[in-house]
Amino acid sequence: MSKDTGGSAFPINGEYDEVRGKSSYVSAGMTLRDYFAAKAMSGRAGLKMSRKDMQNMAVRAYDLADAMLEARK
Repeated sequence: MSKDTGGSAFPINGEYDEVRGKSSYVSAGMTLRDYFAAKAMSGRAGLKMSRKDMQNMAVRAYDLADAMLEARK
């Protein structure tokens, strides 16, 4: 079973170029899960910490992001 990502956080819609007859680049952007995790880590990002501490913080940030996605349901 795949992890619920919450969909795109910042999707970019393409526009149709009438001169070229095709659509411009379209990006789904980052997932809402990634955005929530990044926000959860932002307050501690400037702190000096070991690699292990950084890895633990990242895991906790995604746990929090998953909880936030669950709360939205």
